[in-house]
Amino acid sequence: MGKYRHLFFDWDNTLWDLSKNVRIALAEVYDKYHLDDRFDAFAQFYELYCRRNEELWELYPKGLITRTEMNRERFAFPLSKVGVCDDDFALRLNDDFLHICASQTNLCHGVKDTLMCLREKYRLYVITNGYSQIQRMKIANSGLLPYLTNVFISDVVGYYKPDRRIFEYAVKTSNARKVESVMIGDNFESDMVGAKNFGMDQIYLSAKDEELPFEPTKIIFSIKDLLLFL
Repeated sequence: MGKYRHLFFDWDNTLWDLSKNVRIALAEVYDKYHLDDRFDAFAQFYELYCRRNEELWELYPKGLITRTEMNRERFAFPLSKVGVCDDDFALRLNDDFLHICASQTNLCHGVKDTLMCLREKYRLYVITNGYSQIQRMKIANSGLLPYLTNVFISDVVGYYKPDRRIFEYAVKTSNARKVESVMIGDNFESDMVGAKNFGMDQIYLSAKDEELPFEPTKIIFSIKDLLLFL
């Protein structure tokens, strides 16, 4: 695959360990606000938050809910299950959670060494969905910023993956050619479908063997696998 010059990475759960960092941040919020007085266990709170957050992220990029509704509802939902109906409290939990989460530095396995090698031959970029301020904090705190040529955040660009226009914007802004570019990510719908619709090659970071709607350009099971063929 020597044709590539520009590597575009997803951020959350591709480079930055979102799952681990979210769990740490939620645990801090749970302890800070003594939520053990309400919930049977942290696992109950965590499961309710994750379930509702996943549902809301299906709606937010489509403009079906506002950012405030997103922030409030993902905490209001678990709170409502234990008899707490307080929107202001839910928003306060969200504010603390976002800042604690953005300060975490856990990366996916092998990421730093892999990017260190790849930057010798390629230009590296990030295309990410999310809140601009929070995503920038995550990236700044991660230690990966020196390896990146540019970062494209949905809130700034105005389009959310899998909208082909965010990929088009990133490639054009980078003065890259589509045929010399590839998208690397763990979310099949957002990363692979979006890149394919734009006409860009795709490398899918898969967590398991699974049936897929189509075969991406390449499938890997660890970010370090990139070094085997790039």
